[in-house]
Amino acid sequence: MFFDILHPKIFFLFLFFYFQFLNFVNGILAGEEIDWNRNGFVVKVLAREGPNAPTKSCTGSLISASLVLTSGDCVVDRSTKESLNEFVVFVSKPSDKELRSTGKLLERNEQNGWALLRIAPQNITELCPPSPAPKWVARLNFRPLLTSGPRLEVSQADLSSGEGAVSEDFLNENRLLRIYLDKLEKPPKDDGLNQYRSDVYSGFTACYDDTGAPLLCKLSKYQDPALQLGIFQSLTVPGGKTAKDDEPNDKSNKTIDELNKCKLATQMRFNLFNADESLAKAIEKYALTEFVSVYHECGF
Repeated sequence: MFFDILHPKIFFLFLFFYFQFLNFVNGILAGEEIDWNRNGFVVKVLAREGPNAPTKSCTGSLISASLVLTSGDCVVDRSTKESLNEFVVFVSKPSDKELRSTGKLLERNEQNGWALLRIAPQNITELCPPSPAPKWVARLNFRPLLTSGPRLEVSQADLSSGEGAVSEDFLNENRLLRIYLDKLEKPPKDDGLNQYRSDVYSGFTACYDDTGAPLLCKLSKYQDPALQLGIFQSLTVPGGKTAKDDEPNDKSNKTIDELNKCKLATQMRFNLFNADESLAKAIEKYALTEFVSVYHECGF
C-alpha cells in the first residue's frame, strides 16, 4: 500500500453540498447557499443507458485530476441492476466557467457504496492555486507515501475518458447549497449497507439528486481544507423505506410529490470511507501518479 489512512477521532462539522442543473430537480431542501467557485470540487454527474433512455442525475466530487467519486447507486439502473454506460460530468472552473466531460466507469464497490469515474484530466496547477485560494479537489483522509515504493506506471489507456452524450436542456441554473449535520450515528447492527444516519431537523434535508454528494468534516488537528470522509446515499422516510425505493426512473414523473416525500424524511444516510482500504486500492490502481501529484501540488 502507498497510503496511510488518517483516522479522525471527532467529527465536529459536516458539510453537505448540492447544485442544480435541471428545470425541476429533487435536491437539497432548506440549505445554505454558498459559492460554487470556492467549493469547485463538487461536480454534477448525469448517467443513462443509451440515447433514448432516461437520465439519472447525481452529485459527486473531484478527488484527483481525472477521478470523480460518487455513489455506487448513481451508476446502475435501479430496476435492472445493470451498470449504466453513458456518463457526463460537469465541473466548475475558475472565472465562473464550467467544463462538461464524458466519463468512464472504472469501478463500483457495492458493499461500501461508492463508484469511481474517469473524466478528461484537469490542469493540476488550476486545481491547486496558491494559498489562501481554495483548492479544486476534495481532500480524502489518505496520505500518499512516496517513500513506500516506486510510482506505478500509468498507460495512455488509463488516462482516456469514456464516450457518451446527453441532452442540453438542463443547463439553466447553478446553485450550490450546504447543510450542517447535528450528529452522525453509527449504523445499526442489522444494517447490511453499513450506513451512518443523521436525523433531519428544521426541514434541512437532502433529496434524490443529492445522491453521491460529499460529506466533509473539519478537524482541529488538521488544517483546511476539510476532509471528505463519506458520501450521501439515501433518506429514511416514514414506513421504514428509503427515499430512493420510491424514486421513479422517468424524469417526466419528477413532481412536487417527490419533493414532499423528501420533506417527510426522518434521517439522512451516509457511507463513510475513512477506513476503507478498497477505495485506497482503487485509487492506486487507476491514478496513483496523478493522485500523488495533486496532493503534493495542493500541499495536502
